[in-house]
Amino acid sequence: MTNQNPAAADAGETKLDAEPAGGFYLVIERYLSEAQALRYWLAGLIAIALLVGLLVTLLSTELFKANSRIEVSQITSNVTAIDPLENESKVSEIQYLNTQYELLESNFMATRVARAGNLQRDEEFIRAFALDPEVRLTPRDVEEILLDNVSIEPIRQSSLVDIQFSSPSASVAAKVANLWAEEFIAANYEKRFGANIEAREFLNKQIEELRQKLSTSERDLVQYANAKGILVLESGGKEKGPETAAQTLIASDLTALNDALAKAVTDRITAEASQASGDIPAQDARNSLRAELAKLEAEVARLRSNFGPAYPPVLEKEAEVASLKASLATASRASLSAASSRERELRRKLEEAKSRFLGQQELSIQYGILKREVDTNRQLYDALLQRYKELEASGAGQNNITLIDKAEVPLFPYAPSLLINLLLAGAIGVALSIALVYLRVTLSQTIKDPQDVSRRLGLPVLGLIPRNTSPDLRAEIVTRSSEISEAYKSTRTNLTFLTPQGAPKVLMLTSSVPSEGKSVSTIALATSFVHLGKRTLLIDADLRNSRMQGFLEVDLSKSGG
Repeated sequence: MTNQNPAAADAGETKLDAEPAGGFYLVIERYLSEAQALRYWLAGLIAIALLVGLLVTLLSTELFKANSRIEVSQITSNVTAIDPLENESKVSEIQYLNTQYELLESNFMATRVARAGNLQRDEEFIRAFALDPEVRLTPRDVEEILLDNVSIEPIRQSSLVDIQFSSPSASVAAKVANLWAEEFIAANYEKRFGANIEAREFLNKQIEELRQKLSTSERDLVQYANAKGILVLESGGKEKGPETAAQTLIASDLTALNDALAKAVTDRITAEASQASGDIPAQDARNSLRAELAKLEAEVARLRSNFGPAYPPVLEKEAEVASLKASLATASRASLSAASSRERELRRKLEEAKSRFLGQQELSIQYGILKREVDTNRQLYDALLQRYKELEASGAGQNNITLIDKAEVPLFPYAPSLLINLLLAGAIGVALSIALVYLRVTLSQTIKDPQDVSRRLGLPVLGLIPRNTSPDLRAEIVTRSSEISEAYKSTRTNLTFLTPQGAPKVLMLTSSVPSEGKSVSTIALATSFVHLGKRTLLIDADLRNSRMQGFLEVDLSKSGG
């Protein structure tokens, strides 16, 4: 115990967890007291933090942020009636949007943007991020820079997404933000219609090859036909099937001669029958002579019946009748001769055409092979060209991701912010100040209140001695009504309850350091016991620095001590 910082509590209050309701306020008061003692240190710490925040703001590189906005819609429309090559998977809207957000921040997008903008060799990009132009950048270095400075900000309750890119250069920030949006839109289009695009590219190559083959095969066919004298008049149409052979000029002549010969044979037979029977076909030119002959014969008969057979006009008419009959006989013979001659001539020409046709048969085999090759190449070419047109129409589907706002070159930097940095520095300074106060209170071994005795030493508190600055402390101790005398009297009372027999017979007061009030407390307790009527022996065991004599004003040399 000490007369400067004494402990005070009832003897039974020895447990920390049995603190009274006011213990919390005592703890707060202790922290506030410590803060009051360190107020200059705390103020200096906060000031230093604010100064550091100001210096960081002034020395930091200005950063510009550009923002491009896109719309991601799961609902798509197809402007053609042709189904795409791949069916779209049906997923929930939230899952679809989350997938797009992750794709926007993926290495895949960083690679596309770096390649599209040729950022690995872009001098403005290299200067903006203070890279060494002498050191060759790798694609991985560029991708890491892009991923570190890009941020994806979905707008709540909408399908809009902001793509933000931060850079020390305003133009680079806008350029990369726009590239990021454009490449993402292009990648999505390739993903949705990539199969059609690849198929069209493949078909385009195949069509070009078939075009060359078809041109070559047609050229070979024409050259062969010209070399062999094969003249094609007509070819089989589609309605006749692809296997219809082409008709050459010789075959056409052979067909015409065969038809003419058949007609000539018919005419000859008709002429022979007419000569034999005397009948003349209705369409024959001799019918006029026959009509005239009949007319003369009728007139001869009329004259003969009227004038007799010797009548001169009758004789003239009979001569005319005989002449007409002779003409008819001559005409019949001439017609039969002409029909026979025409038949012979046609038969000769037919044989000649047949010989030429048979001679061309072997040539037609090779011509047919070349012709079938041309037809096959043309059919394949037409089929591939039709499929290419279908895929081209199918690939015209709308992209479900569209660009809403292009990034513009920012006019002002967004960082560093003086206000934010000062607020952050102030918060850090306050946090450090609180930590300093807490550590001082936690690490301090000084007894500040009665609770510390029980909490730290595990001992009961016997009494509380107030601080006393009276110049005559001895008079205060002797006076029973004084405050300090009452305090020691309370301590004496608590001592009487330490043992069942009352106060201990022997008490020894000690302390860890000098001048903590051992001598004063010993004299005060002894005086209190004397006031109670107890016989008390006061022993000064401090042989090196005794204060008893001076305090009690006792001169031991006169008493022979």
